[in-house]
Amino acid sequence: EEPDWANRDRIIFSCGHGSALWYSVLYGFGILQREDLANFRQLYSKTPGHLELSQGVDMTTGPLGQGFAWAVGMAFAERIMNAKTEAIDHHTFVLCSDGDLMEGLSYEAA
Repeated sequence: EEPDWANRDRIIFSCGHGSALWYSVLYGFGILQREDLANFRQLYSKTPGHLELSQGVDMTTGPLGQGFAWAVGMAFAERIMNAKTEAIDHHTFVLCSDGDLMEGLSYEAA
């Protein structure tokens, strides 16, 4: 309901090749329209093949493991900010694949 609210939960979709799933979720929330889904993977569409920063997408996708690493960093920052102010009351969730977890980038983040 309030995508710009600072205390909303974050969902990081690390496996960008599964973007069609996330677009269907955004459609269910009314963020995307049926026409947007019909233009999946088209140049300049709201639904490119890999997630790009837009409404309902907190972070772009790139190499495998990148989203996982970002989510770890965001969760760590939340914990630090909450220890200092106790005003932070949200969580970060990550949806990742086995390929994400086999990359060195995710090992370094964990």
